[in-house]
Amino acid sequence: MKKIENEKQFNDILKKEEKSFFIFYTDSSQKSKDALERLEKIKNNSNIYSINAKEVKVHKQFGINMVPAFLILKNGKKEHLALGLQSKEHYETLVLGKALSARKSSGKKVLRVVVYTSNGCPWCDKAKNHLKKHGIPFTEINVSNKPKEAQKLVQRTGQRGTPQLDIGGQFVVGFDVNKINRLLGIKG
Repeated sequence: MKKIENEKQFNDILKKEEKSFFIFYTDSSQKSKDALERLEKIKNNSNIYSINAKEVKVHKQFGINMVPAFLILKNGKKEHLALGLQSKEHYETLVLGKALSARKSSGKKVLRVVVYTSNGCPWCDKAKNHLKKHGIPFTEINVSNKPKEAQKLVQRTGQRGTPQLDIGGQFVVGFDVNKINRLLGIKG
């Protein structure tokens, strides 16, 4: 993993690499330190870049307002954004492009979770907080400024509202706690 020292270096990477991965962190955040440690363990992590958000201020243009945040850019455009600390398996899925089929030490299957949100959606926040509370890693895609993503979502589910959760290929429309818990194996 390479550290980005300035905005010029960041922009140079965007120009030369089709797909790149960035972990935004701060030195004062323990979760940031944990994220960096997990990403260091990923094989083929040479195209992962770390950016101290206090030193290199490029995060706001991608809607990043917390650390750690893991950003995937394709041709300079945001492809995925995962906010908060993710499991090593989830980072591997994002970086290596493999489906999450690994098992946690508890023996539970780890599913890929994508939460589709929109600006000003209180139920979206409730869904994300529920996943965080139970330690479920997820990727967030805000469809407010992504008409193509919104259109794909409507094609998949027939619904325009948010939140919508893709849990291992099964969609949950709205903040349906019982269905979310059932699909993820959350008790209670």
